[in-house]
Amino acid sequence: MRKPLRREFANACQEQTIAALDKSSDRISKIRHELAETDLTLVPLRIADNPVVSSRNGHSVYHNWLVTYSRNTSHVLGTLAMVVLLSLGAPFWFNALRQLSNLKPAISSKIEKERSGPQN
Repeated sequence: MRKPLRREFANACQEQTIAALDKSSDRISKIRHELAETDLTLVPLRIADNPVVSSRNGHSVYHNWLVTYSRNTSHVLGTLAMVVLLSLGAPFWFNALRQLSNLKPAISSKIEKERSGPQN
C-alpha cells in the first residue's frame, strides 16, 4: 500500500517540478530577450579605441585596464571617490540618511517660527 502511494507522490512531484521549470525557462528567455533589446553594457569592451577586458594585443587584462583608465583622470578620481564612500560602510550611510530625513521637520518648524515673527 505504501509503495504505490510513494510512487504516486513522486510522480506528482516530478510533474510539478517539470511544469515549474518550463515556466521559469520561459521567464528566463523573456528576460534575456528584453535585456538584449536594451543594449545595456555593464563593462564596455573598448574605451577610446583601447580594449578594456580583452587581452588580444598580447597584454594582460590588467594592463589594458590601466592604460585605458589612466588616460581618463576624471574616471580614476570618480572610482577612488566611490571606493572611499563605500568603505564608510552601511551603518554610516544608515545614520546619515536618518539624520537627513530628520532635517525636514526641523527646518519647517524653524521657517514657521520666522514667518510668525516675534510675538509680544
